[in-house]
Amino acid sequence: MQPVTLNNLLTYINPARKHRILYFAVGGVLLLSWLLAIRYFLLSIDDFSWDSYGLSVFLINFEGGFVRRGLLGECLYGFCSMTGLSPIPVVVTICISAFVAFAAILLRKFYIKGVCWWLAFTPILLNEPLYIFWKDYLCCLIIALLMWILAHYKPSPARSTALMLICCLGIMLHEALIFYDIPFVVLVMLSEVKRFRINLLYICLIPALFILLSIFRGDRATADGIISAWNNILPGQPLQYNQWDSIGALSWTLDFTFPFHLDHNFHSPQWGWAAGFALRAGELCLLFYTLSNFFIIFPWRWSPSATDRCNLPSLSLLTIICMLPMLTVLSCDQDRVYQYITVATILPFLFIKAQTIAEAFPAWFTNLAVGINSLFIKVLPQRRWIMAIMILLMCLPHPYDPLADFRWVSPLGVVCMNLWHVSSKIFQLLFV
Repeated sequence: MQPVTLNNLLTYINPARKHRILYFAVGGVLLLSWLLAIRYFLLSIDDFSWDSYGLSVFLINFEGGFVRRGLLGECLYGFCSMTGLSPIPVVVTICISAFVAFAAILLRKFYIKGVCWWLAFTPILLNEPLYIFWKDYLCCLIIALLMWILAHYKPSPARSTALMLICCLGIMLHEALIFYDIPFVVLVMLSEVKRFRINLLYICLIPALFILLSIFRGDRATADGIISAWNNILPGQPLQYNQWDSIGALSWTLDFTFPFHLDHNFHSPQWGWAAGFALRAGELCLLFYTLSNFFIIFPWRWSPSATDRCNLPSLSLLTIICMLPMLTVLSCDQDRVYQYITVATILPFLFIKAQTIAEAFPAWFTNLAVGINSLFIKVLPQRRWIMAIMILLMCLPHPYDPLADFRWVSPLGVVCMNLWHVSSKIFQLLFV
């Protein structure tokens, strides 16, 4: 690793002279859109209040009975009970700290590996400030910790124990973590031939815990118990039952949850189900193409090997398949799901040796992923200008209003809309 000096950073940011205009243009738009997104986030801190959905995620505890997602909320409840502090500043501090820590880890790993930094400042990684006040970046830190353990410790009983404890802790924090990089951790553990049997016993703890949390998924009485417990220690009893926040969602039944998520994630009011499914499938295909080929098209200071060219499609395909349940029963925010897919693909690539990743996948799966990627490359050749346009226009269109996402979420759209807004203000001041 090269020391972090100003000269090395400048070389890393813009390593090639041949395509300097392209690099400066795309990199400038990405950085500017990220700064605008952070500005929006800072302005939104004042709006973080008792009726914020992000806050309710952290308030779920065990005061209404054992329930999924309650571990962190129980710790927060105990801390606020002892100190008399409001949970709002505590949650704000936790969320901002998690975001800053994950951003620092991610950018450092990009620099160490020498890969192109553009992807870090897109909406599928760090350029989505709306979800900083959620558990998302805490989950990302847990994934980073799992990858760090896999990368720095040889197979042993201590490593297997640590991995399973962290996996179980993460699932207690948010049960959806089972769909993130835990499947990859399982593949790595199963590839250790000498420890296959004991690792298999460890791995059985993961579905067992998930089933337990699915049984204790909560109900209306659980939600009322959580709200009552918080109101007993907070002045003014600020919490009220709301079906549409995280606490109220504990009362959702499966016969309501499944149709609701399908309608929200796949149905377009203007164009119907077929268009909604086609849009979602197209987004997943483009995301697979981007994650499989971005670092190959823009290698920066990194030299991709033949193994790397196989690993990226394999990681992308695995995470996309594992994340599909998120769109049916666990998440109404498809942009967050795509961020999870990106994190679960990128972190193993950044942390773990290429040979270790390759050995974790069965040969048939690797061949399948590479074959699918080859088909996409025939449609979208590996060209710098194609990938640059995709990065600048990257967003996660929702079936309800896909064009709005291009304007207000994609890096180029954010910059253009803000420039238009500033220009309009100047014009009004000068001529109106």
